[in-house]
Amino acid sequence: LRSFASHGADMSYFDLDDILSEEEKVQTRTNITATRLGFLDPAADEEDLPADTKVELPVWLAKPLAAKHMVALKPPPFLSSKFKEHLLAGPLAVNLREHSPFFYAVGFQIASSLDNDEIHDILRQTYSGVRFNQILDWAYNSCDEDITHFTKNLTFLEQRLFDAGFKKREQIGQWRSGDVSQKYFIASGLKRRRLAGAR
Repeated sequence: LRSFASHGADMSYFDLDDILSEEEKVQTRTNITATRLGFLDPAADEEDLPADTKVELPVWLAKPLAAKHMVALKPPPFLSSKFKEHLLAGPLAVNLREHSPFFYAVGFQIASSLDNDEIHDILRQTYSGVRFNQILDWAYNSCDEDITHFTKNLTFLEQRLFDAGFKKREQIGQWRSGDVSQKYFIASGLKRRRLAGAR
């Protein structure tokens, strides 16, 4: 069922983070009576799921059902206008991981499904603003500091960005300290990129 519902989706079927993000539950309301799907509503006693019923569904199922107008998809609170104001007022203080470890992936899928420019704007401003700059700053300048108070608030995507920056900082440090093998590794990578760009 999941494979069928996700066919043709924008997310990568083989990316673990994408797969996990599609398991996130979102609020929907049924537009039709769904035969033999009463089990989707834990509070229901009937075999069928009546129309106009609020039910939480995983993203991978909610998206295709919404596309067929079988359910109405409701954005989660962390993608609302009110949350946007809170986020932009103090982006570093917001624990996005607490709201959803897949904040960006889930947000992108919902925004695309609803063709919602405001949600796209929330994602863009969050990822490219002060929060993004601080992630890079900590990644490059926190080798001897305890920054768990900051990293524990990061989403999986932001953690990936931080880890990549931190690893690159370590490689540069090894190169400057005279690690010949590391210098060769970095120089070879730069040479390959220059050759590729010249083609």
